[in-house]
Amino acid sequence: MNIVGDNMKKGFTLIELVATITVLGIILAMVVIDTQYFNKSHLEKEKKRISSVIEENAKDLVYTDNEIGDKVNNKLQSLEVDSETDESIEVACYIKYDELTKARLMDSDTKYPTEKGTKVITDKSYVKVSLNNNDYEFNFVYRDDDVPITITNCLN
Repeated sequence: MNIVGDNMKKGFTLIELVATITVLGIILAMVVIDTQYFNKSHLEKEKKRISSVIEENAKDLVYTDNEIGDKVNNKLQSLEVDSETDESIEVACYIKYDELTKARLMDSDTKYPTEKGTKVITDKSYVKVSLNNNDYEFNFVYRDDDVPITITNCLN
């Protein structure tokens, strides 16, 4: 008669099962949190990268196309003169994203990452051109809403 063999039970106890499930749950939670952080971080980097490309192309458009460059310069200069008497006037104007596609500096189907998914940039998005110490500043503004733009069109 084998004393050890007769007294051994087969299977796991309830405590062992609960401990194993708890450890697996903790590992899963860590993986999910890391994945969400990675996705958010990747989204922000992609937004910055695309915005930077668009801003650089807007610079190229303004600095290489004399007609557009003159319009932007004249518009910003007139806004600067107006702002001397009315400080509520922002010394900035916008160039619609469509102008970059017309000049073949950007594709019309360029996608921009948003919190709601990646979307094609529409004609509602623009590059804000502002005057800062006699130098131009370019900032891409992604929009997909119908709220009117509150700054002046550079090319009108």
